Amino acid sequence: MKRFFSKSVFISLFAAVVILAVSITVNSMKKHVTIVIDGKEQVVSTFKNTVDEVLEENGITIEKKDRVSRNTSDVLAKTDKIEIDRAVPVELIADGAVQSYLTPEKTVRAFLKAEDVTLYEKDKVSVDLDAQIVSGMSMRIDRAVAVELTADGETQTYLTPEKTVREFLEAEKIPFNEKDKFSVALEERVIAGLQMSIVRVTSEVVEEIQSIAFGVQEKKDSTMYKGKTVVKQEGVKGEKKITKEITYEDGVEVASVELSEEVIKEPVDKIVAVGTKVVQTVKKPSTSSIVASRGGAIPSSLSYSKAFTVEATAYALDGITATGTVPRRVEGGWSTIAVDPRVIPYGTKVYVENYGYAIAEDTGGAIKGNRVDLYMNSVSAALNWGRRNVTIYILN
Repeated sequence: MKRFFSKSVFISLFAAVVILAVSITVNSMKKHVTIVIDGKEQVVSTFKNTVDEVLEENGITIEKKDRVSRNTSDVLAKTDKIEIDRAVPVELIADGAVQSYLTPEKTVRAFLKAEDVTLYEKDKVSVDLDAQIVSGMSMRIDRAVAVELTADGETQTYLTPEKTVREFLEAEKIPFNEKDKFSVALEERVIAGLQMSIVRVTSEVVEEIQSIAFGVQEKKDSTMYKGKTVVKQEGVKGEKKITKEITYEDGVEVASVELSEEVIKEPVDKIVAVGTKVVQTVKKPSTSSIVASRGGAIPSSLSYSKAFTVEATAYALDGITATGTVPRRVEGGWSTIAVDPRVIPYGTKVYVENYGYAIAEDTGGAIKGNRVDLYMNSVSAALNWGRRNVTIYILN
């Protein structure tokens, strides 16, 4: 029989088959494991069976609080994956205490949940709840407390984590201005049960028209007697525009400050003529000497506007006077005299020296100019009077 292979070739082939078989057997026993540490991947090949064996083989240690996705005793599949989240130190300030933690959590929200830290309504965390956890991170929880605010006619209770009154008002979007009056300072710290109030202070600028009183001018008039006045020009009020700022507290006016004043219409003075003419009087000698109808002295405080000398005669006739009256001679009263009406108008009351009070009620053909005729009750009295010059006073 003819040999096709030499001994050496046969040996080589046998060796190759053995190597191939061993290689297949080895490969069937090898595992390919992906190890992910904090998001960074590495793939390792291993003949180890469990998680802790693979980690130890690759020099990977698990520290306190590190989180491994598999139990360390788990047997790995031919292709498998191990995830490790390394714990990092963080600091939490809450409820008056500062605490340090090691946490493998990736977000603040997950950390708080894992550590069983409760957030209540209106509590405020210093960092976003979805922020990524980083080594050395410090976070603070401000616990909300109840406060009471009275403003705009209402009293309300709020829960707030804010530290100052100003921050509370801004967080709750409660409007205010620096003029408002606060029962507590804006920078005062907020504590549980704090009661505060706001008095709203507002102001407005307004314009109003006011009247200006007119003045009174008194002008002396020598043609008028003392004590007599005549309005020569009526007064007219002026106008002025007042600009002022009005301040209100909770809608009630509390202050008004005048900013400016402008005269828009000048007042017109009232002009009054005041008499200065002195009424002449005759000094009263004595009560017993006043004998108006018998030629006695002139009465005291005789008020007259004019006095002059006339020639006086007397008459005693029955009949009617020129003015239609019955002539009379009344001692101590008003008697009748005849006058020139061009000099002394009818109806004028006079006082005749040594005769007395009389009224100009009659006239006569011979009574011209400064001449008068005095009525007497008898012819003998008229004759006795005769003709004489006397002073006649035109009474006021």
